[in-house]
Amino acid sequence: MALEVSRVLAGAHDDPILCVAYNAVRREVWTGCQGGKIRCWEEKTGEMVQEVSGAHKGWVTAMEYVRRHDYLVTCGVDGTMVCRTEKGKELQRVDARGALFCLAYGARRDLLVAGGRGAISVFRLVTINTVERNKDPVDRRVHPVRLVCTVPDVHADVIRGVACDASGRIFTGSYDRSVCVFDGEQFERMRSRDTDEPAASV
Repeated sequence: MALEVSRVLAGAHDDPILCVAYNAVRREVWTGCQGGKIRCWEEKTGEMVQEVSGAHKGWVTAMEYVRRHDYLVTCGVDGTMVCRTEKGKELQRVDARGALFCLAYGARRDLLVAGGRGAISVFRLVTINTVERNKDPVDRRVHPVRLVCTVPDVHADVIRGVACDASGRIFTGSYDRSVCVFDGEQFERMRSRDTDEPAASV
């Protein structure tokens, strides 16, 4: 049986699309493009629900929808990672101090891993209560993303792929043609020593 396309959203962005995320509860598709915009689409009708211009300055390189917390997390070459509510409202903008190229969520240890120029940054996610999430503007003390550690010089070039398995291990792949495997236990130990200090915000 051939795999058939059920719908095509032609011209979904003015610029090439680099990443996609899916919210199964709201049945919405999020897309990010080279121009820095992110858009949200209703799966059934293909109608655009929302557009966020200037979500990033430059390429939106990766996005991840984290169902456990109902967060949409995006990153880009501008060196920022942005955590949003399921409706697209910005909760926190994190300065990663360098371009980011990929994201992965590890459900086992509730960690978010971002890959950059040879380094990875590992964050833990914290659920923000409904009252805080709905404040307008969001209180700058609201920090759903908190840095666990940054591991430099993992690769000799850009990290273009990252994945987490069910046991908590982390896998990275790079333009340097190598794959690195991290034992998840070491991040659990770091996480247990972690404080409530947030990741640096812009």
